[in-house]
Amino acid sequence: MRETLRKLILPLCLLLLLAACGQRTPTDAPAAPSAQATPEPAPWEPEAIPAIAGEESAPPEAPSGEPDGMEGSYYNDFLRETLTLDGRGGCALSWPGGVMGGVYEPTETGLTVRLTDIRLDVYADERGNLAISGRQGSYLRDWDFWGITPAEAGIHPTNTLPDTEEYSLGDGTYRYRDFAAMIALTYDETMQIVPGRLGGAVTVADGKGGYVIGRNVTQAYLTRSGSVREFLQDYLRAEVFSDCAALCGAVGGYDDMTLFEGGETAGRLGAGEARLSVGTRQVLARVILYTSVFPDGTENFICKCVLAPDAGAAEALARAVRDVGAARIVQVS
Repeated sequence: MRETLRKLILPLCLLLLLAACGQRTPTDAPAAPSAQATPEPAPWEPEAIPAIAGEESAPPEAPSGEPDGMEGSYYNDFLRETLTLDGRGGCALSWPGGVMGGVYEPTETGLTVRLTDIRLDVYADERGNLAISGRQGSYLRDWDFWGITPAEAGIHPTNTLPDTEEYSLGDGTYRYRDFAAMIALTYDETMQIVPGRLGGAVTVADGKGGYVIGRNVTQAYLTRSGSVREFLQDYLRAEVFSDCAALCGAVGGYDDMTLFEGGETAGRLGAGEARLSVGTRQVLARVILYTSVFPDGTENFICKCVLAPDAGAAEALARAVRDVGAARIVQVS
């Protein structure tokens, strides 16, 4: 009897185990494959540049009084800089990238020179040559004795406006004017003006491969026919491609050109965007076209271009360089 029960119980246990293994709770059910949607990048909304006034600067008055005996040009061949003194307190410091005008005053050991927000301590030796604290090399008074020509010395008159002006606005920002390029702009101290890289424009770099370019396009805009969209398309394919080649490398082509015309902001005419192929990488180019008006009503047209590796960097660059407008010299009678 006991043997018979054992034979009946063993198969019954096996059946119960198999039944338990075949059942699944809801939590054991395989999860349905979840589709992870990749969010599409938000479409670019062109920078909302407000109406920007043009800036003017008047030439300084002619110096008066007897000269102090320091007048002349002092050339530093090591730095290729020339300090020019007019003998009456006016001066200019010129170099291959530009010139800055300022004033000076005598001290017990030499001079104190002030160029916009820059102060230089200048010392004179027994030969009449000058040395500037923190700068290498001597500024020679008789540079022509060594066979240096005026062209090499880059002599610049002190009684004319400098080619560029720069001054601090405080809080780590600077205002810069380039009268040859007819452009004025404000930039953060994290950025740097790069002179001489692009003709007829002001170039600002972030040191990480990003650039902001301000260009006065008034003559080009007024002397052509066609719509704003056509102007921006031509500007991207001509000026922007050329600027990118000079700053980043040869451009092999472009993709995703998008053009905008008009805008809600007063003075903004349009904008454009394209991705340029530079070797194995892409450079994002964004351009804004807008107006800058002088106090007398004279209207100028400005293109602000940003070259950046991606959209985030482009937006940061646009914020770091702002208020890009027209600049000119006004003759005072």
